[in-house]
Amino acid sequence: MDNTTYVITVALTNVNNETIASAQVDLPMESTVVGGTYDSENKQVTLTLTSGGSVSFSVADLVEGLVSQTDYDAKVAELEAADTALQANIDTEASTREEADTTLQTNITAEESARTAADTAEKTAREEADAAIQAQLDAMEYATSDDINALFEEDTGTD
Repeated sequence: MDNTTYVITVALTNVNNETIASAQVDLPMESTVVGGTYDSENKQVTLTLTSGGSVSFSVADLVEGLVSQTDYDAKVAELEAADTALQANIDTEASTREEADTTLQTNITAEESARTAADTAEKTAREEADAAIQAQLDAMEYATSDDINALFEEDTGTD
């Protein structure tokens, strides 16, 4: 490296130590800051470079867009309050949904019980009606059988 220009020469060599290619890399050391001053009247910072040059800028340019601690704290408090309100709304909605689910399940269970009871009552009524009809048919069969026997006896003249 050349200490005055800060240029490094890099050489690529083969196994015989012959240079195949070389390149120079210019390190921007002349732009290295070696000192600085602050002009409080103009609110300017001046940085002195290795090359002897300087760079100046306004302090306002550095802090533009930054917020005060007060503004920052107020925004954080506002966001935390919004988070708290949002969580309260989520908790309320979850509780409301849970209560509604419980009510729905209670209604489903009651409807299932009512349908089961109605089905059982209908089955019992049908079975009782079928038994009554069967008893009537049986009674008619016996009556008809007795009537046929009586007619047969009249027709044949036998008792």
